[in-house]
Amino acid sequence: MSLRRKKKQGESKAVVVPLFPPEPRDMDEEEDLEAYHVVATAIAEAESFRDGSVVAVEEDPLLGKDVVTLEGGHARLELPTRCEHPWLIFHLRNRRRFFSIEVVLRDSSGKHRVLTMSNHVSLATMDAPNGNAAQLPLSLGEEWQIIPVDLASLVKAIWGTEHRSIEQVRVNASTSVRRIFAADKPYADVELPEYLRALC
Repeated sequence: MSLRRKKKQGESKAVVVPLFPPEPRDMDEEEDLEAYHVVATAIAEAESFRDGSVVAVEEDPLLGKDVVTLEGGHARLELPTRCEHPWLIFHLRNRRRFFSIEVVLRDSSGKHRVLTMSNHVSLATMDAPNGNAAQLPLSLGEEWQIIPVDLASLVKAIWGTEHRSIEQVRVNASTSVRRIFAADKPYADVELPEYLRALC
């Protein structure tokens, strides 16, 4: 038997799965990002390398909100999940430094594929003919950006298969992260739950 949370009046009807941060328990309060286990793990992992890599929760001066900032070669945020939605939406800051996004997904062939999007490559590549890993260039504007990724179209174009599920998302330094969520389709900001909106 499945239980469904009743929607409150005025609550968003967007079909989304928050990957970062999780849905707050209390909608009237900001979650403590440092207490979120994936952030605590990322902070500890970056510190363990002792090479200047830093994962930190800080208030962004432009947003006036807490974000997770990734700096250095071993700073990354890993988000395990199991989600069938075909869209991934990122709210990231372009810090004018190299960074990458890696998405581990499963397709209709049953294979796990790794899709990497990076601002330090200019050409799309695949690890081998019919390989399981592909890399795409990522071009960004200034400062904070909303980056919608249509996984269904990309999987079809690259591997000729159908998208089935997102298994893991990893963001590698250097950037700042505000929101990451999966969705069944693109939504206008105002259609999203308030805790996922870029403008709030």
